[in-house]
Parts: sequence; structure tokens; C-alpha cells
Amino acid sequence: MIETNENLEGKKWSTRGGSAFAGKNLHIGLLFSYGLSLEKWDEAGLLARDTQLYTELMVQGAKISFITYGDKSEQNIGNKLGLSVISNTKKLYKPFYYLFLNIIKYRELKKVDIIKSHQFIGVWPAVVMKIFFGKIYIARGGYIPSFFAKNSNKKSIRSYVKYIFAVVDEYMACKFADVVVVPSQEEIDYLKKKYNLKDKKAKINTNWIDTDLFKPDLNIKKKSNSVIFVGRFEEQKNPLIFLKSIKDIPNINATMVGAGSLLNVINSFIEENNIKCNVYTNRISNQDLPQILNQHEVYVLPTKFEGGSPKTILEAMSCGLPVISTNSFGTKNAFVNKVHGIKTELSIDDMRNAIKYLLENPDIRARYGEEGRKYVQKNFSLEKVLKREVEIINSLI
Repeated sequence: MIETNENLEGKKWSTRGGSAFAGKNLHIGLLFSYGLSLEKWDEAGLLARDTQLYTELMVQGAKISFITYGDKSEQNIGNKLGLSVISNTKKLYKPFYYLFLNIIKYRELKKVDIIKSHQFIGVWPAVVMKIFFGKIYIARGGYIPSFFAKNSNKKSIRSYVKYIFAVVDEYMACKFADVVVVPSQEEIDYLKKKYNLKDKKAKINTNWIDTDLFKPDLNIKKKSNSVIFVGRFEEQKNPLIFLKSIKDIPNINATMVGAGSLLNVINSFIEENNIKCNVYTNRISNQDLPQILNQHEVYVLPTKFEGGSPKTILEAMSCGLPVISTNSFGTKNAFVNKVHGIKTELSIDDMRNAIKYLLENPDIRARYGEEGRKYVQKNFSLEKVLKREVEIINSLI
């Protein structure tokens, strides 16, 4: 079933008269990352979440067109969401479609006032629209692909090529975009140092959390001695460190939600060490995740690095869970140590000690969880991020 924003547990959007964009009928084109589509977002359970901001921008008076790499079936998804979609309807060879998108879809794209690239992956069509068609260009980066590629343990020709492409995309975004929008100061500092990003171009707008969806649910009974990990089963997220941290804790009750190349290794480790751990491998939609989070006492993510304002940490905090994570790139500003949770070194012993401490101290768990919920509501709500998005757009028109 296609998730739509009407599926959000009866949530109703507020309606406002007129346009929030200086009275203009603004047309914004959102360029998807290379190869991505609404269909892939739907398969990953992210469709409602990742389109929600743009649905609200439509309420504010903007027309939104999603520029994707899907085929003509994208139109059906777009119609159900009330969104315009520009897609690869003729199923052209993907690299060809990417390179010549502006020519292939010229009639549709010429009507766009602002082009926004969703990530620093495949920004070439947006750059062309800026240089040759004079469109306003907003480059958004939820994370820094070159940093991720460089710090990956996968040292291969493919990973090196991936790094080179990431550098080219990031350079073009910093060079040609009117503004570059990232979730935290860490990303700005990185882009300034690597690409000489100018201060006047650099803007911060965090990831947002639906705090009405991700909220504490007192009707859900928490499992005793329970911890949860949500994230990709890849080396970056360190799922094995999570398991090694909990394997010697008596009566531990663990849950892991995700998918990835380490799934078989994870299952083998759980079986060999007789760990009580439920592993969700089927797709969990963003709508269903709060119910799972609310069954647990502590959220743990022993990540090596993240994009700024990592969503899974913030979603757990919004549900009132105390969090444990590493003091690494991307997580430093996500929460405050010993106020909303515990920051540790990337070590099994540190993780284990933090987990045991929170499981053994329910009053501290409750205090961290309550403060974390308030922190997310104040700093990462959809309303706050939407307001900042409108401010950034209005500064350009």
C-alpha cells in the first residue's frame, strides 16, 4: 500500500490563506538523488515521511514537482499524494537520462522557479538549470557523501570511484548553488574547509521529526530490561558492537530493526551467543516504528559517524527514550550528554557500562527521556523546520 500523508493517524494539516512566498505562486522542483524514485521511497517505508515537508510547502502556497528516476508508474504515486511528478516515463538508460535530463524534460523544467537537489548525489541537472536557465538553486545535503565514502572500511575501486563522484557533486553544489543547506555546523565546517564554501551561502536547517507521530505511548507496556537498535546493518552503524555490548548483560531483551549486508553475521552471532534479540528484517514503515520504539527502555546506536541531526536518534528521543550513542561526527549536536542520554567512546566496554547504568536506574531513564522529548519538540519539529525552509526560500526570491 502506498503511504500517503493522509495515513498519518488522522493528522490534519493546518491551512493558511494565500502564499507564504511574498504572494508569489512559486514552483519548486525537487531533484531526487541519482537513481532514486518515489517507488523506492515507498518500498523503504519512507514515502509519507520524506514527502511531508513538501506537502506542507504546498499548503503554504508553493507548487511542488518531484523530479525522479522512476518510470511512468511514478505518476500514479504522485497523484495519490497530490504532487506533480517529472519522471523517466520512457525508461531511458539511466546515465543518459541523468546527463540530458534538462533537454529531455525541458518543457516541464522551464516552468520551475527554484530547483532543489535533495542530497549531494547527482546534482548535475540542478547545476545545468542554474547555469543555462538562470534558475534559483538550493543544494540540500542531509549528510556528506564524500566523508562517508572516505571513512568507510570498504577499500575498493568501487568505493574510490564513489568517493570521486561524491567530491565532484559536492564541489558543484558549493560552487554553483545559491545556498547550501545542511543539518549542522559540522557539515558547514567540512564544506568550508574542503570546497571553500562561502559564509553567505551556508545555511543550517535540521532534519525534522513528526513529534505527533513519534511520541510516548503510555498504553504500550515496555519490555523489562529492553534495548533497541534501529539502523542499517552495515559497518558504519556497528550492529555487532551493539550485540557484543549486551551479550553478557543478564536477562537482556533486545530488538534490532534494519537491513543490510551484515544480516547473516548478526543472526549467527545472536544464535552462537544465545542472546535474546528479535531482529526485524521486513520493511517497517515510519508509521509503525513508534509502536516498536515505545516497547523499549533504552535506544542504542554505536555509530562511527552520521549525517547531522540523525533521524533514528531523534525519533527515539521524541518517543521519550533515553539514548546511548557515540560522540562522533554527526551525533555531537544531536543530544546533550547526561541530559538526554549518554555519549560514549566507540568501545564495547563503554557501551555496556552505559546500557547497564540506564537499565539499572529507572528514574534517570525517565528524566533523560522526558528532557529528550522536550528537546526534539523545541528544535526538530516539522513546524520549526518548515518555518526555516520558508525563510531560506524567501531570502532568494
